[in-house]
Amino acid sequence: MDINYKQMADRAVAHAKAKNDVDLDFSQESLKKVDDILGYYNEHIEDYSGEEGENILWNLAVYFGVYIGETLLRLQLKDNGYDWLVVDSLPVLQKDEKNSMSPITKAHKRILYGAQDSVKSFCDIAFLIGKGELI
Repeated sequence: MDINYKQMADRAVAHAKAKNDVDLDFSQESLKKVDDILGYYNEHIEDYSGEEGENILWNLAVYFGVYIGETLLRLQLKDNGYDWLVVDSLPVLQKDEKNSMSPITKAHKRILYGAQDSVKSFCDIAFLIGKGELI
């Protein structure tokens, strides 16, 4: 499966600007902005009931999850041996069989369950794992 991750991340950037007037720049600070955007969808989740709404939320999770992943790769994880790999039809960041993480799943959980599934916490842990400081 050939996936253009940059293009998908750029869709998240365009959506953030068009719908939320938020600039995303693949910085660590932008990850907090993504958390806020996904939090907005959690706060308005009742507006997305039914299959069509669930599909919209899933697509947003995919685009913003890929944005999170691309940001993690650019900031540190690429240098630590991580890259995109499709596992069971879902793109994940993986270094080897023991070291993988799913920013798409995290983005989806943030939308569905709220602040308890913080993107910031996920990214903080991802950086620690990438450095080998947390196993």
